[in-house]
Amino acid sequence: MGFRETWAEIDLDKLERNYKRIQAYTNTEVFGVVKANAYGHGDITIARELEALGTPFLCVSSFDEALRLQTAGITQDILIFSYVSASVIQKYHHPQFVYTVPSEAWYASIQALNMQLRLHIEVNTGMNRYGIKDAAVIRDIVSNHEVEGIYMHFQSPENLEIGQRQLNAFEAIVTSLEKTMKWIHVGNAPTALIADKAWINGSRLGIALYGYRVDMPDLEPILTLNASVTHLDHIHAGETVGYDYTYTATADETFATMPIGYADGFDVRNQVVPVSINNRNYPIIGKVCMDQTMIRVDETVNFGDTIQLLGPNRPAKLIHEATGIMPYIQLSTLSDRIERRYLRNQHVVSVIVR
Repeated sequence: MGFRETWAEIDLDKLERNYKRIQAYTNTEVFGVVKANAYGHGDITIARELEALGTPFLCVSSFDEALRLQTAGITQDILIFSYVSASVIQKYHHPQFVYTVPSEAWYASIQALNMQLRLHIEVNTGMNRYGIKDAAVIRDIVSNHEVEGIYMHFQSPENLEIGQRQLNAFEAIVTSLEKTMKWIHVGNAPTALIADKAWINGSRLGIALYGYRVDMPDLEPILTLNASVTHLDHIHAGETVGYDYTYTATADETFATMPIGYADGFDVRNQVVPVSINNRNYPIIGKVCMDQTMIRVDETVNFGDTIQLLGPNRPAKLIHEATGIMPYIQLSTLSDRIERRYLRNQHVVSVIVR
């Protein structure tokens, strides 16, 4: 177990239920997106779970993330979303790695490699991040390489009008190809637009696996974040708490300290959202520090009590509405200093500590 009294609990049963619900919503195979340390949930453990559930691909952002999974013994195919240099491929390639063609220039850069690479082409339908817009260029690549997949990324799962325009552009390119792709997949897709599209056989819905999607209300957040009360003290009226005198007590008060701060991904903006102890809310006082945060409490709070920082009593949606910190940021920035406890049937089955 870890030495800091700060931990995340990650429910693997909920992960499995979310995976199966996404399959039902989309009528597609679910690609297991585990980039950014599986959105803060722990990439290796989550990858193994998704591998066991039958995902056809684990998806990462960068080559180092792919290599980390492969080195840990993950054998499933790994799709890398972003640019990977030809020199890196030459030196570190593994057969399970599948590369995205993000541009015509990148495709030209790999021609000198004496290697048979597995490729998926990203089509830029309006996201304007990576991807190729020109259908003629895509057809040329497909005619000169055994491309196994093609995909796009929606700008928003909520704007159906723009989403439909993106989908139409993607479909026009797919149908113009002379070869049939093994995989035609979409990311961040509004489920209403793809559920009846039999020509799409894969979906990459990222954070939905972890319980967050506006158009799938029965998904369950799989992570709760907790800390313990590691210090209790009293202050008198007129005393301040924390850095820069931002909080001054107006009466005699009791405060608690918890071992989490902005170095753990607990953003300073969290100050405006009370935390939960024994199902009661308590305000954060003073500035969030790098490693600790202080809370104004009452006589019912005891040394060692559990503080909920993310969970049913302090949900990500509430934090987002109050602070502007999206669930993506709340989760993916959680430091590896935070112990991860993995649950099955509500019992801890494994623990990951830095």
